[in-house]
Amino acid sequence: MREDYSRLEMALYFLRVMAKVSQEGVTEDKADFLLLGQSLRALEACNDLMTLKTVFELKLLHAHGVLPPDIQRHHYLRSPVAEYESHPDLSVAERQALRGRVHHILAQYLNI
Repeated sequence: MREDYSRLEMALYFLRVMAKVSQEGVTEDKADFLLLGQSLRALEACNDLMTLKTVFELKLLHAHGVLPPDIQRHHYLRSPVAEYESHPDLSVAERQALRGRVHHILAQYLNI
């Protein structure tokens, strides 16, 4: 990871989000830190950084109960973080739409 700037940047993003969650007093949940650890491990061999980022954000928002009902049953939430690439049935446009929506919800939730 140290030699790949994009992976390092994503790892720092994960850490910043967790710091913001903790700073806001939103949580001190061990599940959040388990998610962080799983996401950092998945990042080591990641081939699709943006999808991993979306999965991280989805799982964090789901754990905090702030996802709209139509996203709560998304297949990314039913799979471990490490299996984020095992769902190739989404088109590029669908992934981009989901990514934008999830990131927007996270930004609102964390006031960023």
